[in-house]
Amino acid sequence: MKKEFFKYWLPAILWMLLIFGFSSGSFTMQNTSRILAPILKLLFPTMPQETMFKIIFWIRKSAHVTEYAILAILLIRALMKQGILQLKTFPSKAAGLALAFAIAYAATDEFHQALTSTRQGSPIDVIIDTIGAAIGLLIVWVIVKLRNRAVPNRSKTNNSYSLSQQVH
Repeated sequence: MKKEFFKYWLPAILWMLLIFGFSSGSFTMQNTSRILAPILKLLFPTMPQETMFKIIFWIRKSAHVTEYAILAILLIRALMKQGILQLKTFPSKAAGLALAFAIAYAATDEFHQALTSTRQGSPIDVIIDTIGAAIGLLIVWVIVKLRNRAVPNRSKTNNSYSLSQQVH
């Protein structure tokens, strides 16, 4: 049982800790701009500063989407394996739980940012994080559909095919 926990839940927990770390003062717009702006200036020397900061803004928001898409994938993987449910279709209940958990985590993450002196929490970021989690679950749904299509007559066989096998 412990081995199962570490194999399936530990990646999700570690990813949540990484997200928590990104909420620290080290990842403010000002600090990330110090890294991204010189790279953009090197690649596009004539780029106006206003355009550069818009690109940096979108890179940061894309990071929100990506980190929560990954979180949702790790959560649904852990939920399905711990639930010992063998599936032939997309796991709607586990997806709902994973999405709810990701939203709750996004809200607490923004609350954490609101408590730091160098960051501020944003309800808009919770929405962006939710979109990221939904995209992650959509990716899982597509994988399940493609895998089911690749194996003929899966629904007529006793071959149980778990989601955890599909998202490895």
